[in-house]
Amino acid sequence: MIDLCWNPTNVFKAARNRKCNSKQFDFINFPVIKNQWARDDPAFVFMLGLFMLVVALSYAFCFENISFWSYIYLMLWFFFVDFLLTGHKLWITDNNKSRFVSNKYLRNNTSSEQVEWLYAFDIHCNAFFILFITLYLGQYILMPILISYNTFSLILSNLLYSGAFSYYFYITFRGFVELQNINNPECFLYPIGAIIFGLMLSGLFGFHCTRFVIALYFG
Repeated sequence: MIDLCWNPTNVFKAARNRKCNSKQFDFINFPVIKNQWARDDPAFVFMLGLFMLVVALSYAFCFENISFWSYIYLMLWFFFVDFLLTGHKLWITDNNKSRFVSNKYLRNNTSSEQVEWLYAFDIHCNAFFILFITLYLGQYILMPILISYNTFSLILSNLLYSGAFSYYFYITFRGFVELQNINNPECFLYPIGAIIFGLMLSGLFGFHCTRFVIALYFG
């Protein structure tokens, strides 16, 4: 998780080591080689879910939405909608987005190997962790500033969201660039252009990302 913030290349280098042919290495020095790209240990998802549970409770107290069922609703929404459902719809299903795009349009014609669905989910988990740090934890810490009615608050909030989503797609790019059977993985960087354009429009029309999201969750 620390590497994802400072040096995401190390994370995907470990994924490449897991996929390496065992004949190239000895298992004493490289015990993590399992001939697959994806992690088979659910600890990352478990820890991320635990963090989201704590943050959901913090937001519930922050906005005085502390009834038992409202907290359960918020916790389930954070984990199952924001995290799992978004990951499933955007990255895993064969009829949608990155795994579909990478297998059908970007895969090298000389390779029969397809992108593992679990590795696509791993990429989403890695990228979502950055969103969590920035838009769940970081936004919570900066909330007194971000919910203010002034230009600085608007600019800071929109920069926070733009930076978080841009880094999300950069992590996605770093994940797919490791695959030898994928051509032109830089297409996963294209949404960053749309994010920058959206940032300019939000400043022009006074759209405040934080206030919009808080109103969406808490009315």
